[in-house]
Amino acid sequence: MKPSPFSKMTRPTCKGQLGKKDELFHQLLSKKDDDNSTVWQVNSIIASYKKCIDAFNRGGSMKAAFDCIGADRNTVSRTAPIAELSIAAPDIFKKVGAWNERKEKLSSFVDRLQPGRRSVPSGQLILRMIQGTRHSQPAAPKMCVEDHDQESSTCQGQPENTDVNVEVKTSKAAPNFSKLRKQRRHKATRRVCKEEQAQPEKSTARRKVQTQKIKYATCPKFRVKKKKAMKTKADTTNTWLRETEILLFRAETKKDMAQRYKTNPDVSESKKAYNTRRYARDQRYKVKKMTTLHTRYHSDPDFKLHHIRSCAQHRRNKLASNATFQMHYRLQCALKIKAKYKLFRHRQQKMPKPVVTRDPHVSAQSATDFSFLIK
Repeated sequence: MKPSPFSKMTRPTCKGQLGKKDELFHQLLSKKDDDNSTVWQVNSIIASYKKCIDAFNRGGSMKAAFDCIGADRNTVSRTAPIAELSIAAPDIFKKVGAWNERKEKLSSFVDRLQPGRRSVPSGQLILRMIQGTRHSQPAAPKMCVEDHDQESSTCQGQPENTDVNVEVKTSKAAPNFSKLRKQRRHKATRRVCKEEQAQPEKSTARRKVQTQKIKYATCPKFRVKKKKAMKTKADTTNTWLRETEILLFRAETKKDMAQRYKTNPDVSESKKAYNTRRYARDQRYKVKKMTTLHTRYHSDPDFKLHHIRSCAQHRRNKLASNATFQMHYRLQCALKIKAKYKLFRHRQQKMPKPVVTRDPHVSAQSATDFSFLIK
């Protein structure tokens, strides 16, 4: 292959045209200080690591966090020990020695940091690292059943049983998918994103499951009852008995909840606040409630009367306590009165014009002649 004529072309140099100040300036730029470059590299690694943690804690995925800093997963995992040890234990990081990027590779420098990283306990390292980052919040560790409060977890009159060890997460920590394979990592990331999107609707169900896990691990009666219920649910020999027991259990639960709602003011207040909050946020729940209310209002006369009275009482209380609502209510009443007595201009009809003559009888007759309107 012959060289092209463009390959022989070289860029003309302008060395002779530069002055003394320009030559000194270029000499200073060409010099490279190893210490400053090393400090800059370490600071950039720490800054990118903090930025990645902040992006993930704001509710994003790991892929979005890596895209935010402009690096892939392998790069972050290789440089993570440098950032963690420099944030959590700066004294140990200084004892290891500086990193000279000209004489030492990044992997060998990370290997030198591993003994110092192992000397610090994992929980203390995580806590220090979280305190060192500005925006990230500390993730609470896993809590076993033994550490939980006995009053809320154990049954009344039953000793605490620690045979069954169930781990319950008090708060959601940042998951680490860096060691998984690509397909499993993507699947886990999608699952976490779906859970975060559905979190407002399923928060009550999650709390219920967490409470049942703690109760199952500590209360023998509840454990026996739960096992019996699972056996009944999985039994396919006697369908009628299974359905009957399920219906009885649902009826008892509903009755117990209704009694707690009437007798315990804390339960009723929390239920009302939850319904109000969900009605304002969940559109499906709002449409369902409105449809049910419309159906009962037009089908049940007693419910209609009760609803009208409750709305009137609520309006009176709000008028007496809220000045803004009082002004708005007056404005609405004024607009209703204005719309009620508004004069609508219809199509004007031609009225007979009187014939002006000297004869008064003819003028009066023409003025009172409306025969053309009758057809």
